[in-house]
Amino acid sequence: MLQKNHTLLELNLWSNNLGAGGAAIIAMALSHTSAGLVDLDLGCNSIGNEGLTALAEVKRKKQGEGGSKQRWNEIDDEGVLHAGRTLAGTSCLKEMNLFGNKLSSDGKAQAELQRQVPSIKVMK
Repeated sequence: MLQKNHTLLELNLWSNNLGAGGAAIIAMALSHTSAGLVDLDLGCNSIGNEGLTALAEVKRKKQGEGGSKQRWNEIDDEGVLHAGRTLAGTSCLKEMNLFGNKLSSDGKAQAELQRQVPSIKVMK
């Protein structure tokens, strides 16, 4: 379905218990579509660092601008740092919502993500 979809702009899968495996499947499907997805909401799906990494890999390759809502997904500082390294030097995201994750209160991981991807606004 996604391979032939050229108009998908928003995908909201809030609270579907996808886990990291489900996020990887979504990432794989998105990598095979020519649609310019603008907004991806996978909040409250327990995707963790592994799921965030899979999504960052696809976003790096697709290079479309947009937003990513990863609220309440058990993502920690290491996951955010890895996403930053993956997306470094790109301008493929305008914002990333990380509210409710397992991030340190010092905000260093989010600041590093913003340093590596200057176009991104990190909401926490």
